[in-house]
Amino acid sequence: AWREFDSALPLPYPESHSYLIHKHVHNFNSCDIRLRIKRKKEAGDVCNIGDLLIPVVDARNDKLISLIHISETQPYRKFNYTGARFLGGCVQLIPSGLRESLCIAPDSIFINPAINSKLVYVCEGAATGFSILELSQNKVPVLCVGGCNNLVHVCKIWHERYPKMRIVVCPDNDKTGIGLRKAQECRDAGYVYDVKLPQIKGQNWHGDWNDLLIYMKGFNHE
Repeated sequence: AWREFDSALPLPYPESHSYLIHKHVHNFNSCDIRLRIKRKKEAGDVCNIGDLLIPVVDARNDKLISLIHISETQPYRKFNYTGARFLGGCVQLIPSGLRESLCIAPDSIFINPAINSKLVYVCEGAATGFSILELSQNKVPVLCVGGCNNLVHVCKIWHERYPKMRIVVCPDNDKTGIGLRKAQECRDAGYVYDVKLPQIKGQNWHGDWNDLLIYMKGFNHE
């Protein structure tokens, strides 16, 4: 994962990848995340040419454990590395200036791992995370856990790591209600301060925070 990520090209602006255009994500430069695009494929590589590469780190120690790679064309296919550890991993969107340095590498740690924030949002997908970051005016850290079954694992780790930081879970508002149920499990366990579900007042609406932001901007609900 590290070799593929390190050899890929840095993403200079959102228009560099069609998935980010599709999701109306344009604020990744407001935080210390490193996104890359696969441009060359060598023997043994897992990712395909054109894939968007997003680093997944261990919530406990910030070390790289996997990559999410998203295809360049529709239907956008999202993959995690086969066999990579998933539970306890997350994509960290930390606004610029809230920590001293970020150095994604094998067994790397931050120069200053402490995050200067009283609040953190936890959600499922990366596009959802960027949307929540934008709704917070790019001021509040967001952890993207990849799926609702990982919410309790990441919230538990983060609560132990930063016991004074308020954790707010922002689950998807799906028709099954599983995202909300998993978020409530985190609250019942005492790991989180609050749960915020994306909703449109007066409507029986289902979607995630990215869908809500797209709706608020006047685009078609996707």
